[in-house]
Amino acid sequence: MKPTQLLLHAACADSLQRARNNATHFLHAEPDAHVIIVANAGAVEMALSQPHPTDPLLKLCSNTLKNIKKQATTQEVVPAAIAYIVQKQKEGWLYVRA
Repeated sequence: MKPTQLLLHAACADSLQRARNNATHFLHAEPDAHVIIVANAGAVEMALSQPHPTDPLLKLCSNTLKNIKKQATTQEVVPAAIAYIVQKQKEGWLYVRA
């Protein structure tokens, strides 16, 4: 059976915290799952300022980084969060807004 592919979307600091918790709990329940957290808007500031063990799952929106005039440190960057989310949904990933 194919592993679950879960895409968590975080658009503010609170939702990033929820996405991090959701990812942790989901991977505990389904260790073979593939999980991605996509952060844009206010979630990007928190991602940059508060590292977390789920950071390897994190993708930051390049548009947001440009708007806030910051650069990612160790996080992966995607050109536009919305385009990335749409592409992943086309590929069959399950979408959850945190």
